[in-house]
Amino acid sequence: MGPGRNVYPFSFVIPNTDMPSSYKGKFGAITYSLRAQLTQSIWLVHKTKTEFPFLTKAEFPFASKSDIIIIGLKEQQHATKISFYGSGKVTMNVTSEQMGLKQGEAIGVSVDVFNDSARSVTPKLYLCEKQTFVARSKKVVHTNDILFGTGESVPAESSQTITKVLSIPPEMHPTFFNCCMMKLEYRIKITLDVPLVKNPEIKLPLVILQGLLKPHQQKQKRSIWFKKLPG
Repeated sequence: MGPGRNVYPFSFVIPNTDMPSSYKGKFGAITYSLRAQLTQSIWLVHKTKTEFPFLTKAEFPFASKSDIIIIGLKEQQHATKISFYGSGKVTMNVTSEQMGLKQGEAIGVSVDVFNDSARSVTPKLYLCEKQTFVARSKKVVHTNDILFGTGESVPAESSQTITKVLSIPPEMHPTFFNCCMMKLEYRIKITLDVPLVKNPEIKLPLVILQGLLKPHQQKQKRSIWFKKLPG
């Protein structure tokens, strides 16, 4: 190598294997980098590296060997919770439009509350993020609940239907299971705020998919299904 600036153009092909996208979590990160080494002598070796973002080539990085998740992405999700308070009971029925949606899109959620108790209850909706890290036979779990919204209080001996359009923040990282040391998953959590008792809750599965556009270019998609919900 002669004196002065020397440039060596090169290209490479990333292996076509099921590798996860770049990701930085609470207790770990998935990074990809290029390393270069220049040997000047036996005792003098120069090394450098630069990281680059990688987007997985896996079509379903969240499937984890199960076709059930893939089939259910566009299906409605339903769940029911019945809680007893003294001589009365509270029934909560929750329906979400579908299980899978892209970054920046919105999802319609309907909450039916039948309050036959002597207490008033208040529904709250959350986006729950769960990061799981596994290393050296130890598992660490980090959760983060993002408040989507609060419905109106449902008085005692009454019923009410709450409908919400929940917008997924475009910066939320897509769901992935295709890494042996960490995974990222989401849930929609609906709770009933009841004074002086443990709040009942319902969790529905949610899969966040990679958006087609860059985050700052994404437009919010309002659910057609949501317009049919009772208001």
